[in-house]
Amino acid sequence: MDTSTNQYYRTYSKPLLGELLAILKLDKNYHRAEGDYLYYSENENEKQVLDLAGGYGSLLLGHNNPQLVDYLKELYTRKTPVHTQLSVRSGTTRLSKKINDIIAERSGKNYVSSFFSTGSEAVEAAIKHAYLNYNNKISSCFLEQEKSFHNIKNCIQKYDVNFDVTFNNKRYTDFQIFKSDVEKQNDLTLSNNQHKILASNRSFHGKTLGALSITSNSRLRNPFLSEKENRTVFFNWDTSEIEEHITQNEFFLELPKISHNGKLTIKKVALNTIIAIIIEPIIGEGGVHVVPYELLSFLRKVATANKIPLIFDEIQCGFYRTGEFLASFKAHVYADYYVMGKSLGGGMVKISALIIDKEKYVPEFEMIHSSTFAEDDISSFVAIKAMELAKENVDKIFESSNFIFQELNRIKSKYEGIITGVRGDGLMIGISFKDFKLSQCCGLQGLSRSDYFGYILLGYLLNKKNIRATVTISDSNTIRIHPSLFISKAAVNQFIKAIEELCYVLHCNDLYSLISFVLDKDLQNLRPIQYFKTADLFLDNDEDYKSKVGFLVHYIDTSSIRESIPSFTHLEDATLLDLIKLLMPFARPVLMGRNCIKNSLGEKILISFVGLSFTSKMIRDDLNNSRQCIKEYQKMCNEGVDFLHKEGIDTIGLGQFTSIILQNGKAINNSNITVSTGNGFTVYSALEIVNSEIDNRRFLTNNIAVIGAGGNIASVMSSLLIEKCDSMLLVGSSKYSEQKLIDHVEGLLKEIMVSLLDNTCISSALAKRFLNSKLFQLVRANDTLLNSGLLWENYMKEFHTNRPLKISWDLNDLKDCDITVVATNQGEPFLKSKYFKKGAFICDISVPSNCTVELLENQSMNVVRGGVVYLPNNEKLYPKGFPIETGQAFACMCETMIMGFENSGKTYSYGELLKCQVQEIGALGSKNGFHHYKLSNEIISHL
Repeated sequence: MDTSTNQYYRTYSKPLLGELLAILKLDKNYHRAEGDYLYYSENENEKQVLDLAGGYGSLLLGHNNPQLVDYLKELYTRKTPVHTQLSVRSGTTRLSKKINDIIAERSGKNYVSSFFSTGSEAVEAAIKHAYLNYNNKISSCFLEQEKSFHNIKNCIQKYDVNFDVTFNNKRYTDFQIFKSDVEKQNDLTLSNNQHKILASNRSFHGKTLGALSITSNSRLRNPFLSEKENRTVFFNWDTSEIEEHITQNEFFLELPKISHNGKLTIKKVALNTIIAIIIEPIIGEGGVHVVPYELLSFLRKVATANKIPLIFDEIQCGFYRTGEFLASFKAHVYADYYVMGKSLGGGMVKISALIIDKEKYVPEFEMIHSSTFAEDDISSFVAIKAMELAKENVDKIFESSNFIFQELNRIKSKYEGIITGVRGDGLMIGISFKDFKLSQCCGLQGLSRSDYFGYILLGYLLNKKNIRATVTISDSNTIRIHPSLFISKAAVNQFIKAIEELCYVLHCNDLYSLISFVLDKDLQNLRPIQYFKTADLFLDNDEDYKSKVGFLVHYIDTSSIRESIPSFTHLEDATLLDLIKLLMPFARPVLMGRNCIKNSLGEKILISFVGLSFTSKMIRDDLNNSRQCIKEYQKMCNEGVDFLHKEGIDTIGLGQFTSIILQNGKAINNSNITVSTGNGFTVYSALEIVNSEIDNRRFLTNNIAVIGAGGNIASVMSSLLIEKCDSMLLVGSSKYSEQKLIDHVEGLLKEIMVSLLDNTCISSALAKRFLNSKLFQLVRANDTLLNSGLLWENYMKEFHTNRPLKISWDLNDLKDCDITVVATNQGEPFLKSKYFKKGAFICDISVPSNCTVELLENQSMNVVRGGVVYLPNNEKLYPKGFPIETGQAFACMCETMIMGFENSGKTYSYGELLKCQVQEIGALGSKNGFHHYKLSNEIISHL
């Protein structure tokens, strides 16, 4: 493979698409095409791929059909002209006549054809013709109106009669006033009845602006056309709904008429704002759905009754794709306009057609709509030849189609629930796969919730089975194939066998076997396909709840990934993290479970847990390398917030690193959300643990260290602990955090000084050390020093040899401390026994734990897990991967639950955390029955 070509494609042509194709290894550089096969080079070897994508339906005759190739050579050899605009073109003439004859034989009508380069351009032309037709109707009404006014005026003058009429319950004796009011009324009626097109839901008609306006997929349409700008009405396949659309859009213009005996009447002309009805007889990009023949008949009926043009878009399903020249022929229903393209050019030339019933054709259209590259003779002659070849071999279509459908339905029966539908007609076939959106396997669920699940399946088929297929744009769970009519039985069997194995992989919930093709060769096929029993999610749905809340989490570490995705168990940590990171562009927020939680008062809430596909270590590493990564992570977190909000949840807690990513809630994009970082109740629960230890120590010294002192939790924690300690060590991550630590000490010094100024009785051992200090004397003499930024400087001058408040980034300084609170966001263990004194008490709030296994297992250390709380009713949380036991929850989760029980819309830890918020949420937690560890020498051996 020419790697430079792929790199240039990503750099200069399609940066985003090129990157996604590269990840899924769909970025093959095909250098040869023949029949149903494509060829690319890999390691200097040519590899053959069975191509069932079929050029999105344009290759009914296969790649480089030899008869068409020879014919093209002949056309070029005889120097067939291409650009002969403003002349009679023989190719166009013959092609138009041939198309007319085929359709006329079935419908009994004659047709005018206009030719273009692409299907989307032909759709655009159809829309323009419908507009022209409608505007001509309106113009005709106004011409008739002017003619009537002219006749009335002349009649009055001729017979010298008084003008006296009643119009809309108003009497008129002045003709000019009457004329003006009728004109105003009709103008107002028109402005209030803007024209529109009636199009089917699930439709796709192209990507030019006009074609997009009648495409129902809002994801494609909205970036270019707002809902307000777009006037297309999309209908479901319900006849009563369609009739209602037609009835609601009917309006009348009122035209005055004067009879031969001079009597004035008002003629009401019925019109409809719907200028056209368009539908694909087989919905392609919407999931390959054959429109019921009865619906096509009904559309024909209402279109005729209301004089609305009926358009059949047969770009993908026409040209013998179903065995008939037009798919709609099978319904014996005939449209006013047909749009064709794709295989019309035989896979060799770009040509499309708009074919209009001659009785409905507006002749001036051809004078005001044209194209430089349309109607060239070479394209027209090739199209004629392609039509002849397809018709000669039409029996092959039925033969191959019947066999493919038979085999696919057999597989569907064998893997019931994996293939949910086999749809289509002829050689236009869609295969729908199971929706894994409620799977306990987080990986499968996340991919299924994305728009890329079908592309993962394509990557598997291409890289594992050398088969190329496509997905439908509006239904990413549907794979579609467009085989050529010359496809061999062996090729079909190759495809059937591949689909059967793909179904087996999905049946086994073996995500590794499905996506291992994205890994390096030596990491693929590490084991055979294996069955992993994965049930649907546990989702409580108790109706008697007080409120619904949500909580955002991510993988804690590699062990939590393995628990959430069992098929990844055999992968090493580095490989696992690389794989998760590689698939991040395709992963979406996943629902991990929904619990009904009861408080001590008997009230209930529902809490939904939503997971994001990254780990603590991934975030830490990425943010250390580049702060630009924060935007991508913020986007993912906001997708999780939106996911919950769409579920009707507007109170959301941010777990783990999501609070850091979303800047303690400040980077959330949705103003309707009440957000909690959970930091308030986390600090409160950890403080209860540390205070209990301090109380147990009685008359011993309490030299306290806080690791992660620059963070939100550690800052408040240290502020709450200064009243209980003899000295405090604030530990930052590195020398680069020095200023942040100094600023924090400034804040603590200010608190101490204020307490000394306000209190006559000082109980804090640490504060007493300042009571007779020069620093306190300076502050008492001039309290403006409190906010001067000079507290640290003066403090260091006085206490440089024996500091009660210290800063450090050297973990060895922890040896002087009796109690250590760990509140960092390192994302992996780094604390070892060698850093602590014997008998040290360590409260680790971090998730994952920052304590190494060696430290946890050291019997001379007392390591407890902070930030874990008992639930009032002892429920087991459903999501997998949380290192907690039945009846437990992380304190940050509990804060969200407490907010749900209070249901006040108030947050307790948005942005910078305040000490008063910690105490308030703590009291509410106790009120609702949330309680903490009983610490009678409990040592947690693992986190």
